[in-house]
Amino acid sequence: MVDIIEQRRAPAAAAPHEFASVGGRWIRLAGQLPLIPLAILVPFILIAVFANFIAPYDPTEPIPGAKIFEPPFWMAGGSTHTILGTDFQSRDVLSRLIFGARVSLIVGVIGTICAGSIGTALGILSGYLGGWVDQVIMRITDAWLALPALVFAIFLATVVGPSMWNIIIILGLVYWTRYTRVIRGEVLSLREREFVKLAEIAGGSRTRIILRHILPNVM
Repeated sequence: MVDIIEQRRAPAAAAPHEFASVGGRWIRLAGQLPLIPLAILVPFILIAVFANFIAPYDPTEPIPGAKIFEPPFWMAGGSTHTILGTDFQSRDVLSRLIFGARVSLIVGVIGTICAGSIGTALGILSGYLGGWVDQVIMRITDAWLALPALVFAIFLATVVGPSMWNIIIILGLVYWTRYTRVIRGEVLSLREREFVKLAEIAGGSRTRIILRHILPNVM
């Protein structure tokens, strides 16, 4: 009788271990999930960086002897010489896509740096100086946030023109607010830290304190 009871209890005792094992596998899998978008992104970055060596044709010049609107190679009338076909000026679509990836990468990276630099500078000034400086910067930030970002970006692009560098400047002007509030909150906390107070007591200038103590700790 005792043996029967022990046999029936055994699976119940093993259940928590099985659950822990399954939970551990899910945790390990969740830890590897960030690698998936990274594995997708890295090839596109490499293609953009080495576009000159990968693209089969000049993306701005018509292909000699090619027809306009040639279909991709897997369709009737397509050719392996132009894998994705040609456009209305007989330019290679694949080459244009590859070089387009480079433009997108440049715009995204430099635009983000531009927006981050503006937002970080204003956030540090707002958080550290406080007073009327903080009030002015925060009211401008609130007004900027009230504008629909995409519509405002399209409006600015219409006014200044759709060149690559204009788009980068527009991204910086539109999205700096996302950084300003976050940086300001961090600076408000850092401003009360002991090492900042000691730097102020030691007679450090505001510029020196911001560059030496505040900025490195918010980056």
